[in-house]
Amino acid sequence: MPTNAASWRRVTAREEFCALFAEKLLRGPDGLLFTLHADGQLTGHVNGDAFSGQWRWLDGYFCRDLGDGREECETIETDGTRMRYIRNKGAGAAVIVSIA
Repeated sequence: MPTNAASWRRVTAREEFCALFAEKLLRGPDGLLFTLHADGQLTGHVNGDAFSGQWRWLDGYFCRDLGDGREECETIETDGTRMRYIRNKGAGAAVIVSIA
């Protein structure tokens, strides 16, 4: 599947983000399988290990609790069927996940 820049567009509103991705099972690399719940909870597994946490939408970014008192805010993009999240408000590493 192509991942060229032209096929991706930024999601800037919580409502659109939830319509596209909330309450859906998402699959990423390295055994990542998770659900972002509309109530701000997140649950999943990575390499067989369960995790849970919280997320919120803040100033156009998806922000999640890292579990150690820190928060990571990410730019969210979609190509219509997949989500690409880019850490550090779009300045960090990108990860692409698909609806499972």
